[in-house]
Amino acid sequence: MIFREARLGHDIAKEIRDRALDKTYIDLHTDEGETYNRVVVADIPEWTKSLEELCGPILMLGMGFRLNYKGEFPNHAIHTDEGWGTHAGVLYLSTGGGGTAFWSSTGPNSVEINRCVEEFGKYCVYKSKQPHSRWPMDAYGDCPENGRLVAVCFFNIIEEM
Repeated sequence: MIFREARLGHDIAKEIRDRALDKTYIDLHTDEGETYNRVVVADIPEWTKSLEELCGPILMLGMGFRLNYKGEFPNHAIHTDEGWGTHAGVLYLSTGGGGTAFWSSTGPNSVEINRCVEEFGKYCVYKSKQPHSRWPMDAYGDCPENGRLVAVCFFNIIEEM
């Protein structure tokens, strides 16, 4: 499986969003010297269940929420999640739009968006080696209620191990 999209029910997505808005976010500093603003590690059982319905049995390696505001640009504009498992997922919890762009090479030193996912309650699962970025690159909002809010996860599909 390279890329799949699915949707959580609106009530479930709203419940997850409400829990995310109630969390205390921290800035995560990595051994590589990166800082990821407003992150919280959290288990999201409803999403895990939906992921398993979509992908089959999975080994979850990490899951949580990320919140960004206008003027904050991504650490790596276009990047992959290699090293974080074979697959990644993003669940869109913002009510004001924004999402994830998936990129493909169009020649030497050039890329173009070949798909963009951005709808509340929708999520996508993709191979961690797929180049992607936040979209738009600049986040939006100035508080938890109107900022860019996503749930992210990294996992292996057991049947592919």
